[in-house]
Amino acid sequence: MKQPDILKELLSDARFALRTCAKRPVWIAVIVLTLAVGIGTATSIFSIVDAVVLKPLPFYHPERLVHIWEGSRGDRYQPGEDPSFIYARPGSFYDWQKQSSSFQSMTAAHWRKMTLTFREHAENIWAQDVVVNFFETLGVSAQLGRTFASADYKADTSHRVILSHHIWSDRFGKDPNIVGRVVSFDGEPYEVIGVMPQGFFPTRDDPPDLWTPHWADEKEKADRVSWGWTVYARLKTGVTLQQAQSDLDVVESRMAQDFPKAYQNMGAVLVPVTAQVIGSSWKLFLLLSAAAAVLLLIACVNVANLLLARAIYREKEFSVRIALGATRIRLLRQLLLENSLIATTAAVLGLFFAALGTRTVIRLFPAAAHLSRLDGAKISLPVLAFTSVIVLAAIFFFSILPILRLSQTNPYETLKSDGRVASSGRGKRRLGQIVVVSEFALSLVLLAIGALLVQSFQNLSRVDPGFPSHNLLAINVDVPQFRYGPYKFEARNTSREQLYERLERRLAEVPGVESVSLTAKLPLRHGWDPWAVSVVGRSPDSIVPGEGDGAPPTPGFAKHGDTSIQRVSPSFFRTLGVTLLRGRFLTEQDTEDTPLVAVINETFANQIFRGEDPVGKQVVVDHTSWLPRLIIVGVVRDFKMNALDGKPRAEMFWSARQVTPESIWVLARTTTTPSAATASLRTAIQEIDRDLSIGTVESMQTVIEDSVWRARVAAMLMGILASIALVLAVTGIYSVMSYSVSQRVKELGIRIAFGAGRRNIALLILGETLSLSIFGTVLGGTAALISGRLVSQQLYGINGNDPITYIATAVLLMVVALVASFAPARRALQVDPLEVLQQ
Repeated sequence: MKQPDILKELLSDARFALRTCAKRPVWIAVIVLTLAVGIGTATSIFSIVDAVVLKPLPFYHPERLVHIWEGSRGDRYQPGEDPSFIYARPGSFYDWQKQSSSFQSMTAAHWRKMTLTFREHAENIWAQDVVVNFFETLGVSAQLGRTFASADYKADTSHRVILSHHIWSDRFGKDPNIVGRVVSFDGEPYEVIGVMPQGFFPTRDDPPDLWTPHWADEKEKADRVSWGWTVYARLKTGVTLQQAQSDLDVVESRMAQDFPKAYQNMGAVLVPVTAQVIGSSWKLFLLLSAAAAVLLLIACVNVANLLLARAIYREKEFSVRIALGATRIRLLRQLLLENSLIATTAAVLGLFFAALGTRTVIRLFPAAAHLSRLDGAKISLPVLAFTSVIVLAAIFFFSILPILRLSQTNPYETLKSDGRVASSGRGKRRLGQIVVVSEFALSLVLLAIGALLVQSFQNLSRVDPGFPSHNLLAINVDVPQFRYGPYKFEARNTSREQLYERLERRLAEVPGVESVSLTAKLPLRHGWDPWAVSVVGRSPDSIVPGEGDGAPPTPGFAKHGDTSIQRVSPSFFRTLGVTLLRGRFLTEQDTEDTPLVAVINETFANQIFRGEDPVGKQVVVDHTSWLPRLIIVGVVRDFKMNALDGKPRAEMFWSARQVTPESIWVLARTTTTPSAATASLRTAIQEIDRDLSIGTVESMQTVIEDSVWRARVAAMLMGILASIALVLAVTGIYSVMSYSVSQRVKELGIRIAFGAGRRNIALLILGETLSLSIFGTVLGGTAALISGRLVSQQLYGINGNDPITYIATAVLLMVVALVASFAPARRALQVDPLEVLQQ
């Protein structure tokens, strides 16, 4: 008999909750929107952080997977930073594999370009040649078919291929019968034996399109000259990263004794695969997570205030119901039902905001971010449940609080007073004041940090790259090996030389093109790759102190500094718009039949020549013994080759006519907008050779913008979060002050009756807001200063403790708070003292 009564009571309470909510639609709408914004924003940010940073990599025990790189002796990976070391040599890999004892298994891979011929269309794709146990070391099985077996690693069975999920989906339409098909790569038949699962790839680079087995002969196993291998290893159970690093240090010492010319000053560096995938991007995501958490806290504080004000406003109603026999449990259930109805509506709306926010945030990240797991980010149900539970817990707590207050008071005493005009108790007002101070302080933190990041991005945007970026188009062109042969760095590549010359001449004839040049590396798309350099005729003891991240020289090499090497066509400087300081540019007369020449930038001249005139001097670059000495023929003004926010580095430019690059970027300076010439340039490239694959096509302005993507994303997202926090703060301050005025009607009426002027009443309300704002400024300013120090490494051209920023944001928030209090102050002026005294 009791169960139907309980159900009947619940239905009655639910109907009453709907009627109660319907009586205050604006009030309820504000609460629902506040909660929905908090839930949606936090869920979208936390979901992306979970997908990119927190979600385990799709490997068996990913915490035991490491990369092994080569570097200078004593180099170590610094947690939290972008690893920047040297690809391994085949001989190094096989020595590590044979002599180390800390690894369960070790494997390696190296990249190469292949040409896929499919439906009479050729395109260049990226492949990884992998050695034995590659997939077993990573601990991943094929989605379709199988991975490579030991029988596949033979010279006569190497034409087998495993496809990535994305190429299987995009090029082969997710054909379920793909396994066993024969596909043409590099003009040769390859049998597809498997397809890897979606999201599989062990680094942060763009994923390869396919994998092929690599068979190494004894000559390659002894190769200690050719760089370019990526080594993966799985630690044995119980072995730490430090123990494995010590083990490899011992192996490296033996290698240096056996092969001193190859390994003196060299060492091995272990980097966790997880750190390799995330890099230093965790700093940005940690910042966004903290900001989203603060915003969710502001939303909860705001809603808590609104719910408490609403419950206190209904104290007389609750007292009447208690006097008529209602139990406090029944009242608590009533409040929980009402607030659960609000929370459910907010959660549904928050889900919509979360979906919208997730898509918006993903679009802000450019492809240059190389966040391979970002595209798979979606609303995480555990994250949504987590944020919803936090909100529900807050609502539950603030539903209990009014009932607890009633249990400490006599309901009959409450009935004796008129709730509409009773002055608010000091405890009730203090609660509202705490809410205002809390919201003010939290909002100030977000506003100040957002302002710092926005200014930092603006400073970066104003940095001069050293060349005019307008009307400059960049086109990546891949050269197929099956047409032009395998590229050899130490040998002449005649077919490529002839192709590049034809390409440059033909593109220069395209209407609307002012100048064309070729370069192996696109400015602001590649990091600084140091090579040790020696000045001919200078004593070995005149070595210039390096940057701390220079290239380790081979034994006996008199290193005088480090430089990055760029291979460019003679028209590169004219197309880019770089100023010549001394000597001459590269010319068409610099060919393979003439002495090797180079142009350097002014940083190279200042660091290595220190006031001497470098023109005419000869230099030698380490690890290029097959090259004769280079004659410096010119010095150009520094321009941003590697990073917009970094200081200039030493750069040396070789002529592509003398040292041919493997693949190229086309730089075209146009007389109109770059987009207008894109189609004509594409057509001209295809006219020369239809097998040439055109990759990325973008303006240099886009390249520059992408180079500062971290600063741009941080500024935009923090700006959005700070703006939302400001709106929530305005709402909270307005509601608190409005409620305060409504509860102080009797006090205000008495003040007016005793002669207080309207101006004094307005100043009373605004003064309370100002005093609370000052207190909030002290708390928020302290927290903001601490936060500013934490984000200082992500700032450019501005200090993390910049006083102007903190003062400006505090003043802005104070003005906004006063504006939000203006309407309640005006309402206070309308109090009629006669009516109040009569009551």
